[in-house]
Amino acid sequence: MLRLIRHNRKTTGSATPPAARARRRRAVWCLLPVLLLALLVALPALAIDLRSAARQAAAQYQGKVISAETVVKNGRRFHVIRVLTKEGKVKTVRIPADD
Repeated sequence: MLRLIRHNRKTTGSATPPAARARRRRAVWCLLPVLLLALLVALPALAIDLRSAARQAAAQYQGKVISAETVVKNGRRFHVIRVLTKEGKVKTVRIPADD
């Protein structure tokens, strides 16, 4: 009985023909390297470098950057920037390096 149902389902045209499945599979495998390459090119553009993070922190607190470093904590990278404000206070700013 199960064979009969499976056979009827194939003959009704609801299933995808093998040639169409093979074409779709080839198309996916051809596009996969292109998509991976695009992802690799786009990832560095999402990350912020230390110099840009320091500029952003200085502008945010309207002060002068005293120190800036990149640290790794719990597998995530952060830029730690110390800014001397106009009031003479030192602010510590943490900006994620990998967004």
